[in-house]
Amino acid sequence: MVASFESFLTQRPSRESIHFLQDTELILISRSKLYELYEQSPAIQELGRRMAEYNYILAMERIYSLQHDTAQARYEKLLDIYADLINLVPHHYIASYLGVTPESLSRIRKDLMR
Repeated sequence: MVASFESFLTQRPSRESIHFLQDTELILISRSKLYELYEQSPAIQELGRRMAEYNYILAMERIYSLQHDTAQARYEKLLDIYADLINLVPHHYIASYLGVTPESLSRIRKDLMR
């Protein structure tokens, strides 16, 4: 599932934009229709709860990492988790995700090559 979770919950315009880097097929569902499904199916409701919990954990881990980890440590963690994406995603997006400039990311990558 791909969404601006905050925007979805608050029904306010998103502060984020979502870009697909490859051809993608989307299935759209409105908030009201999803909530109808929650009412009709305890299994779908539980799936929604678990996705919300997972999103929360990811957000807390990201905040902690941005506050406490070095940029190099964040990059190494990204490599461990998403090694297959590193060559697919433009470096300026990776730098933005890590909270560094593209030049800093280049230095980190160069240091890791040594």
